[in-house]
Amino acid sequence: TTPPKVDSIKVSKCYYSGGFMLIKASSSDPAAHLYVYLPSGEYVGEVQNGGGSRYGGTVTRYIGADPGEVGIISSSGGSVVAPTTPFIQ
Repeated sequence: TTPPKVDSIKVSKCYYSGGFMLIKASSSDPAAHLYVYLPSGEYVGEVQNGGGSRYGGTVTRYIGADPGEVGIISSSGGSVVAPTTPFIQ
């Protein structure tokens, strides 16, 4: 049997500001759902699908202190760990 194909996720922005995250990512599977987790394994939210393999938007649940990094797991099997960057206006 052929193993299922796993998508590739790329994160171009992972900003933290005031307890919220702003994430911009892409997936090789345009229909995938991208889910964000804290290093503790706690679920934060879903990165909104903007179409055309582009995802982005505020993960609106308040997470408190900057976690330093987040894990992003795709419904198509891919995953990535992205470091957070403080957002400066």
